[in-house]
Amino acid sequence: MGLRFDDGETLAGHCGTLGQILGKYGIPEAFCADRRTIFEYRKPPGRDKTPDRDARARFARCRRRLGISIIATSASRAKGRIGRLWGTLQSRLVPELAIRGMKTIAAANAHLPEFTADSSRRSAAEPDMETSLFAPAPSPKEIGFYLSVRYERRLDSGCSFAMFGKRLRMCDGNGRTLKAIPGPEIDVCVTPSGQIMAVYDGTIAEVKDATLEPKEAKPKKPGRPKWRPGPNHPWRRFVVNYKKGGN
Repeated sequence: MGLRFDDGETLAGHCGTLGQILGKYGIPEAFCADRRTIFEYRKPPGRDKTPDRDARARFARCRRRLGISIIATSASRAKGRIGRLWGTLQSRLVPELAIRGMKTIAAANAHLPEFTADSSRRSAAEPDMETSLFAPAPSPKEIGFYLSVRYERRLDSGCSFAMFGKRLRMCDGNGRTLKAIPGPEIDVCVTPSGQIMAVYDGTIAEVKDATLEPKEAKPKKPGRPKWRPGPNHPWRRFVVNYKKGGN
C-alpha cells in the first residue's frame, strides 16, 4: 500500500509512507507494527523529556488525529505477511534497481510506483470482503495538516512569532495580516512538504515571512510653511552695515 526509501527509519519517512496510504486508499483502522518507540511511546527518563517535546511521540500524535490504532508486537510469527514481503523486495526490488543503474534514493523512489503496480498485479491476493474498511480519503491539504509536526509559539504585539530564526506572521488567503490579541500561545504546524500553517482560535491561517518585511512609512504631518519677510517689511528697510575699523 505504501513504499518509500529514506536515509533511515525517520519521522519524515513514516509520515511520507502514511501519506501515500491516505491519498490512495483512505484512513485505515489500525496498523500492525513492532514495538519501536516511534509507534508505541514510552516516556524516557529525564525531567525535560515530556511527550510534547519528544520527537518520538509525534508520529503517535499524527495517527491519533486520524483515529488509527496500533497493534504492537515483537513476535515474528505474528508478522508473517510483512516478513514474506521483505523477502520479495530483497530478491526482486534490489536486483531490479541494480539492473536499471539506480544508485540514489531519489531515483529509487521515482521507480517505486511502477514496481508496486507490477508487483501487485502479479502477486496480490483478492480480499475476502468486497467492502473496504478504509475511511474516505482526506484531501491533500487535510493530509498535510494531519501529518504535520506541531510546535507551540506565543504571539507578540505585531501578531507575529519567532520560528527557525525568522519572524513569521499570520495572514489570510489574500495576504493581509490577521488581527489577534498578543500573548496567547498558538499551534504552528509544519507539513511534510515544508509548508507552515498556524492554528489560532480554531481556524487554520497561512504564514508569511515578516523578517525582511519593509516597515510602513509613516505619513508626514503638514508643517508650517517657512516664513520669509516681505519686500516692505521693516527688516528690509532698515539695514545697518558694520564696517571693520570704522567709527
